Amino acid sequence: MLNLKTRLNNKTFSPDFYLLVVSVACVYFSTGYLYPDEHFQIVEFANALIGRGDFKNLAWEYGSKIRPWLQPWLASIFLKIGFWLTDSPFVALKVVKLFFASLLFVSCVYYCRSDGSDIDELDSQERSWGRFFLPTSALLAQMIGRTSSESFGTVWLFFCLGYMAKTFTSKRNEGAIQHLVCGAFCALMFYSRLQMGFVYAAIGIWLLVVRRSRPLHLIANVSGFLIIAAACTALDSWLYGDLVLTPFRYFKSNILEGVASNFGVSPWYGYFVEFNSTFRAITGGLSFISMAALIWKKPKSILAWIFWAFVIGHSLVAHKEERFLFPVLMLAPMSWAYGVEVLGNFLQRLGVSVINRTSICYFLIIANCLVGLIWATRPFKRYGMLEELDTEARRNRQTVCVNWGISPSATPSKLPAVPGFYHSPALKIIQVMASNNLENGPDGCAALKDFVYWYEIRKMPTALYFNQITVEDDHKTCEPNNFWDRVFLKTLGKENLQKANQALGQTQEQVFWWKCTRR
Repeated sequence: MLNLKTRLNNKTFSPDFYLLVVSVACVYFSTGYLYPDEHFQIVEFANALIGRGDFKNLAWEYGSKIRPWLQPWLASIFLKIGFWLTDSPFVALKVVKLFFASLLFVSCVYYCRSDGSDIDELDSQERSWGRFFLPTSALLAQMIGRTSSESFGTVWLFFCLGYMAKTFTSKRNEGAIQHLVCGAFCALMFYSRLQMGFVYAAIGIWLLVVRRSRPLHLIANVSGFLIIAAACTALDSWLYGDLVLTPFRYFKSNILEGVASNFGVSPWYGYFVEFNSTFRAITGGLSFISMAALIWKKPKSILAWIFWAFVIGHSLVAHKEERFLFPVLMLAPMSWAYGVEVLGNFLQRLGVSVINRTSICYFLIIANCLVGLIWATRPFKRYGMLEELDTEARRNRQTVCVNWGISPSATPSKLPAVPGFYHSPALKIIQVMASNNLENGPDGCAALKDFVYWYEIRKMPTALYFNQITVEDDHKTCEPNNFWDRVFLKTLGKENLQKANQALGQTQEQVFWWKCTRR
């Protein structure tokens, strides 16, 4: 077996400190969202709750009353604090992300420092490796600074498993109180992300079949779940203004009525083959191998029960996305050492020589740390350019106007609108139909004193944009009625402009910078 427990337990490298650094980095560098749901189902809900947004403009989940309010409600508290500190939505959102990152950091450390051998069947050496693999995993580094429900559900999963590891011992002397708390954690997990019901089902069956918990303890567990569920139902009913059972409405809408399938369908084996990056495919494949070996060789491991219940449950649903598996993929690194050992033994039986397995584990830790730092600091910014412009406006003490998606031939319904959350006093975002209609922006953007910066965002290559610009277009951009004297590019040419776009993390839209001066 991978006998490096002494080396791993020395103080030359602290996975907890690494995770802390990554958490701060991810919160600092991230802007906007990695996946739309984390903004439109969490941030926009919270923004409306504190009075900055209109409930009528929320995503369809609000009208259908299928989104639990637990996470948006907590987000609204810290969003309110953020806007008390600043009027910048970008800074205020970082306060929210810092709160969620802190929860995930604490829960991960709490779980890793617990001895779960009585519930996960891992020996001390495997857990020593897992103690390093889990906090340094690249996926956790990418998701720890996000507002996604996947990350929030993982918080309570870690707390639940950590608590069970500390209180559910081999002597089976846990009592009703311990089961009550376990059920409460499962309810928080469920109301953070309803799909985590697969996890609670796995834990319940594991307690019944493997742990053989007493009926009184199982009743206590369910009671703990129902107490939190009742509180969350009261919260949902209060904020929706009507008695609402969000889990039932979610199941009815997405499963029975098939609404989820409108967003795409995949075959049952989709989760076994689809990964968005090569590195995630490697680590995801290792997770599947580790959990397959665990359920085969150590069928009493609660980790394997949770993982496969989650994967199989999601595989039965037609609509699939890789991110749906993130909660169990963030948990899986705890078993990676066992997977490496089993895979190495299997290859040796086939006569395939493999690299020293300890070296493979070290390589996995180093590779995950490097990739994790890249993912945490890479600006996953759909609206990253807006934060950059907002910062510039405040630094120069001037208002910045942004013309979002100007196109003479476009129709309003097809133009990608900027969510109202990202509008700020220093950043005026307008969306006009043609370049000769720029004065229709909020507060008469074209009538600002002295000068104003115009930033135009288009979905087209930089070279094509410049090739389409004529002298007449230059003047029309800032001179609708002979209002401006001249217009010139703020950047220094195509090459520098492209570098600026890359620095802002642009992948879809290109941002073109103009400066218009008063005539």
